[in-house]
Amino acid sequence: MVSFSKIRAEFSFTRSGRWIEYMIVLAIALLIAWSVFTVSDKIGVIIAAGCIGMIVFALCFYHLEAGLYGMMIFAFLSGFISRTTASLPVDMILLSLPFAFFAILLFKNIYEHPFQQMRWHPIIFIYLVLTAYWATQLFNAGMNSRLGWLSFMRGAFVSWATLFLFLYIFKDLKSIRFFFKFIVGALFITGLYGVIQQKIGFTPFEHHWLYSDPRVLNLYSLPGEGVRKFSFFSDPANFGTLMAGAAAGVIAMISGPFGKKEKMMMGCFVLFMVLGMSYSGTRTAYLMLVAGVGLYIVMTIYRKRTLILALFSALSLVFFLYVPIYGNVTINRFRSAFQTPSGDAS
Repeated sequence: MVSFSKIRAEFSFTRSGRWIEYMIVLAIALLIAWSVFTVSDKIGVIIAAGCIGMIVFALCFYHLEAGLYGMMIFAFLSGFISRTTASLPVDMILLSLPFAFFAILLFKNIYEHPFQQMRWHPIIFIYLVLTAYWATQLFNAGMNSRLGWLSFMRGAFVSWATLFLFLYIFKDLKSIRFFFKFIVGALFITGLYGVIQQKIGFTPFEHHWLYSDPRVLNLYSLPGEGVRKFSFFSDPANFGTLMAGAAAGVIAMISGPFGKKEKMMMGCFVLFMVLGMSYSGTRTAYLMLVAGVGLYIVMTIYRKRTLILALFSALSLVFFLYVPIYGNVTINRFRSAFQTPSGDAS
């Protein structure tokens, strides 16, 4: 698990010789300021980006877990960042980060030897067999595109790097619990921001991005009035389907061995996830949530609490499908997912 106390200790000013490093940072800051005012603002930005990159690399080298969680935060915010800075190649950065962290892991293997512990992991063996099968498809006479195969294998290598990284941070049960807490918390914040977009509105740069392209506005507009919400993600479909899967997963977790406070907190998380899913206007997400909760009910029907959940879910579904409310765009959108398909494929 990430130890933030150790990270603070590494950057403590009171450590021996630490003042020299802070003087170097101050000198770099003065160099950036001088470059901006005398040469060009672009040079200052390049120097700042390079310095930040070196600092982040050093931090990730000594605390790889913190770097991996930072990568996940960047992945959650990638759509949000791309809307604020259109010139930044967010997708390329996101694709290269697993390889960069895997390179750090290779360096750490020189003195920590993490690969010796995960060398014969069954997941690695299964994925190795799959990768070997995918590699043989290069010689398939019926292959339509070699470029498509290269693109697919690139994704496979990204999965390989990510697999080794997560096997490295999942050292014990405590680290796995921290990971799930982190993911559920990030999903809750994502759903909460979608609700904020619905109730308060878009930020100025989101509003400008949405209305700058008529095609995007037409795609995100709902019948009648309103716009589909997308939270931090690139589009409402990704946001809605992720919230549906997260809500179904947290509903299943509530029945686990948790205290009342934890269950109430997870219930609050589910509420905002479902609201975010609803405001995304993604009909696939509506079906996903119903199917996910239904599957969980079938698998645990012998429990008393599952029967209560089944009754509550059935009544809620019937209510939203047949309640005589016709002026609510969100409810109408939800109903359309269970009706005869129309020309709108969203």
